Amino acid sequence: MAKKYMSLSDVVEEIFRSESEGESESGSEAESINSVVEDAFAQGEDVAVDITDVLKLLCDNTNGNAARKHAQGLHTPWSDVDAEDMLKYLSIILYLGLVKPSAARDLWRLLHNHPFPCSVMPGYRYEAIGAFLHMSDTTTDAINDQLKGQAGYDGLFRLKPLHDQILTACRAYYHPHRNLAIDERMVASKPRHGMKQYLKDKPTKWGFKLFVLAYSKTGYTCDCSVYQGKALTPSGNGLSFDAVVNLLRVPYLGTGYHVFVDNFYTSTALSWHLHCIHYGACGTIRENRIGFPKTKVNSLPKKAVRGDMRWIRDGPLLYVKWKDTREVSVFFHSQSLQWEVSAAASKEP
Repeated sequence: MAKKYMSLSDVVEEIFRSESEGESESGSEAESINSVVEDAFAQGEDVAVDITDVLKLLCDNTNGNAARKHAQGLHTPWSDVDAEDMLKYLSIILYLGLVKPSAARDLWRLLHNHPFPCSVMPGYRYEAIGAFLHMSDTTTDAINDQLKGQAGYDGLFRLKPLHDQILTACRAYYHPHRNLAIDERMVASKPRHGMKQYLKDKPTKWGFKLFVLAYSKTGYTCDCSVYQGKALTPSGNGLSFDAVVNLLRVPYLGTGYHVFVDNFYTSTALSWHLHCIHYGACGTIRENRIGFPKTKVNSLPKKAVRGDMRWIRDGPLLYVKWKDTREVSVFFHSQSLQWEVSAAASKEP
């Protein structure tokens, strides 16, 4: 493991040199991964989601839920919803997200003067659809409910049909370019629920937490998963490792991407895994992570000035410690890494 001080240009030269060496070592593994990708595309399956399928899913399960509740003795007036009714209902949901009244009923009050909802459907019809809205088959709901507290229970079962169709559409309608990012997003929610989380650093502090794979340039959601409190199939490498690995689906994406992550996700185990599936990676890393180099020989001096840096290599992985307003530790490995340093960024403060 090399240990010495290098300038920025020396680091870049060393990185490019090591990439050419690493490519020859992992040729057989690349062939196996490419064969998986080719098999996935060779199937020729049409994964696109038709809006009519989504509407049919919502209508069938909503009508089934209404029939079940009326059979139990509920006497709320109801007539079966069709695709047109569901589209109108969803349009009002979107309108609610833009206008944000204190209560949904205010949209139909003459005092508030909202002409759009009144022209789409009566308020009582909107509330009736909302009361019976259902996304899963009510007959299978009961089976899942019986498993509560056991290994086979799925806390997202009632959302799964629509959830899966949305994810299929995200994967099918857009293929991202090279740079991807993984981060958390919050979906605001007021009702009490065991899966709700609190993240103090997010604009939306209370809600359901999503692990999101996004295209770095536009923020487009390529894939996501809902945090349920623990991983459904833990690997033993921790939640952050599993969150990243479950989002990087090689048969959908292929290989050769660069993944940018923050220090919640980064670890040496994740770095090696991404290297093995031919993904580049970059991100800040906590020095107390298992596998982070412990040597002090190449550490920054106590009187280091802004811009000073040290590096250490472990095979294809490169760890860099850089002095900014404080010490910043970064790891990365890449198939074709390029550095861009602006003149303004290189000036002393």
